Amino acid sequence: MKFAKRADKIDSSFVREILKLASNSDIISFAGGLPNPNLFPSQAFRKASEDILSNPKMAQIALQYGESAGFYALREEIAKTYKQKDNLDIDPDLIIITTGSQQALDLIAKIFINKNDTVLLESPTYLAAIQTFQFYEPKFDTISLTETGPNINELEPKSGKLFYTIPNFQNPSGVTWNTNTRKFVADWAYKKNVIIIEDDPYGEIRFSGKRQPTLKSFNDDVILLGSFSKILAPGLRLGWIIAPNKDWFDKLILAKQASDLHSSQFTQLITWKFYKDFDSQKHIKELSNFYSKQKELLIKEIEAHIPEISLNNPEGGMFLWGELPIGYDSVELLKIAIEQRVAFVPGIPFYINDIKDNTMRLNFSNSSLQDIKDGVKRLKRSVDIYKGQNSL
Repeated sequence: MKFAKRADKIDSSFVREILKLASNSDIISFAGGLPNPNLFPSQAFRKASEDILSNPKMAQIALQYGESAGFYALREEIAKTYKQKDNLDIDPDLIIITTGSQQALDLIAKIFINKNDTVLLESPTYLAAIQTFQFYEPKFDTISLTETGPNINELEPKSGKLFYTIPNFQNPSGVTWNTNTRKFVADWAYKKNVIIIEDDPYGEIRFSGKRQPTLKSFNDDVILLGSFSKILAPGLRLGWIIAPNKDWFDKLILAKQASDLHSSQFTQLITWKFYKDFDSQKHIKELSNFYSKQKELLIKEIEAHIPEISLNNPEGGMFLWGELPIGYDSVELLKIAIEQRVAFVPGIPFYINDIKDNTMRLNFSNSSLQDIKDGVKRLKRSVDIYKGQNSL
């Protein structure tokens, strides 16, 4: 069978392949971007499900086809949280519920990217976004990251159709943009007629520092994305798009209808019921507090036992970004690490160009505190073996 040309250009997700290797229960995995399952609000979901299914009218709504844009009451809840946290006025009529924020990226790419259009990316950036955009055969251009966001000296002369960004606790680097960078980039995009995709799946998982304003607060044309995967549960498969205007909303709805008609009505109602009846902010605070402890422990253990790895210290999110000395190859190190029953993600798949093969991403959210200690011991053995094999 002859596949479409675009299918030949797509590689299997590097992380998915690593997760297959790391799925063995004997392996301690710092690889996947998985929330901690012990923190899922399962009892609250159970109560919400029972309430919905025991009410005949609500049960019919939950189990029936729904509006392509999503359950309206849930869209109102999303708009309410932006008003409370960012003083941002969001029209629920411009919100589209998606099947995870990954679908949101696909819908945006589908309506905006023509072959050879330029898509700008942070470097490094979220590898599944790269994979999604690749289907539509754009040209990629990249901007390196500093501690305060993209390098504005590199960005200023550039232009393109889209600029995909993760301004809060970026995946994989953990970088959070400061306010001045956000203002500069929002103004630059307006002048250059570049569409910003502001992806914010981790923004509520903050450990320290202060909440930064959204890029959308400086530029109305920004497309803002969010997700319930990291703050509630990925199994809900619910994210959202905030379209800047009715024309873009209508195009995205057409793409959504062609994709899956609508996202799960049942899980939308469970999520809405959770926000209506339970203290969602208490849950997010508890989750953030626990992830903060995990992050601090992983940093402490690595700094104490593996000085070869230089780490960042993000203000939130789910990842640490590590750099080994120049000359180290994190892919080769991973092969040894798997043998030692510990896993991480090498930095290579997060780059389009100027690849730093001595980098790695470490997830801390899905490991117990004891597993973090044991995993670092195994990673230390892996580094020691690697050094011995390469005479370092």
